[in-house]
Amino acid sequence: MCTELGFKKCYDSYKEVYIAYIATHNNTNKENLLLCLNNGKAVLCEKLFNINAKETEEVIKCLRECKLECNVITLEE
Repeated sequence: MCTELGFKKCYDSYKEVYIAYIATHNNTNKENLLLCLNNGKAVLCEKLFNINAKETEEVIKCLRECKLECNVITLEE
């Protein structure tokens, strides 16, 4: 399917990937963030970090357990 969409290479697992760029809908950010973090991957998350404080706490807990860092950038106009 990847080649049909114009991608040069497809990955079958997170083992082959070093960094993930998350550009999904806000309601799936936490799930995608946790999947990547629990597999030791660096993550750049577009848009909202999470949709509420509870989800943010879950991600921060995972970051600490995985000994990873998170940097959040807010763009203001």
